[in-house]
Amino acid sequence: MTGLTFAVAVHLGTGLAAISTMRLEWRDLLVSARSCPSQMRSGARRKLVAIVAGTVVLSIAGLALESIVETVLREPWIVALALIAGGAALYTADRLGGVKTADSRSLAVWTSIAVVQVGALVPGVSRSGLAMTAGRALGVGRLEATKFSFLLMAPAILGAAALRGFRLAQSGAAPDELAILGLGLVLSAVSGFFAARWLLSYVSNNGFGAFAVYRTALGIAVLILFATRA
Repeated sequence: MTGLTFAVAVHLGTGLAAISTMRLEWRDLLVSARSCPSQMRSGARRKLVAIVAGTVVLSIAGLALESIVETVLREPWIVALALIAGGAALYTADRLGGVKTADSRSLAVWTSIAVVQVGALVPGVSRSGLAMTAGRALGVGRLEATKFSFLLMAPAILGAAALRGFRLAQSGAAPDELAILGLGLVLSAVSGFFAARWLLSYVSNNGFGAFAVYRTALGIAVLILFATRA
């Protein structure tokens, strides 16, 4: 069992939590895409097409860059810089990004937000944070950008977990390894569910500033730790 396999198991738990939290959003999106008035139907279909496009691009990039992600990009200083850059970008986009009307959000806007999650292949880059940053930069409101980032999590994380699970089944795993993976999945699912509910409530009335500061501070701490150990 590699560290990346455990990370995928933890992400799977988080993904299941996001799916549970967004189950009504998924239902409304699918229903609107096929049966609502033309304007609502078009908007829902744009989101669904963007989710599919982003998932396909992410899957191709993930398979092509897997060896690099597992080795070269897992250096502590890369993770630290990714945390700091992500925090700065999120803060800037949140402060400077306006909110455009829903009608003005084209397929290109949603697809750009979906595709940009490829950057989360770099350890230290948050998939949801990246999607929120892109959303705010493109004029999507905080709550809607957060919800869309959660929608993007489902196919991406489930796909990665399915691939890792298939490989784990092929290679075989000891009972204690499976127990560790299961425990990580359950704990991340439970904590992720409550965290997702809290986050949706929080961003309705607050900005992303606190999260940006947290990422930046954590990145600086990792850099200091790395430098003192070098």
